Amino acid sequence: MTERDHPLLTRRQWLGKAPLSFVAASLAAGVASEEAVAARTGESPDMLGARVYNIRSYGAKGDGVTMDTGALQAAIDACNRDGGGTVLVPAGTFAIGTIELKSNVTLHLAAAGKLLVS
Repeated sequence: MTERDHPLLTRRQWLGKAPLSFVAASLAAGVASEEAVAARTGESPDMLGARVYNIRSYGAKGDGVTMDTGALQAAIDACNRDGGGTVLVPAGTFAIGTIELKSNVTLHLAAAGKLLVS
């Protein structure tokens, strides 16, 4: 099969061709999942994605010597599990190894925050 047999569609074109009932059901599923996360975390749906996860709250030292990989990864995992938000690397030098970034997580380094990758 070639592209001529099945032309590529943009998202907008695909949504224009999709039945309205399918689009409505898809949107309802997204709202339902947001409500499920809000119920699990005890937050209103309006706060989803707005939480800030400071890596110091997860045990990071920021002294440039202690390996803070576990604390950073724990903050990323918690942020992702709660539906998204911002993981904050505050002022300090945080020595880390390999981490896995996840969906709906914004990694924010403060002006004096540094990640020292080993």
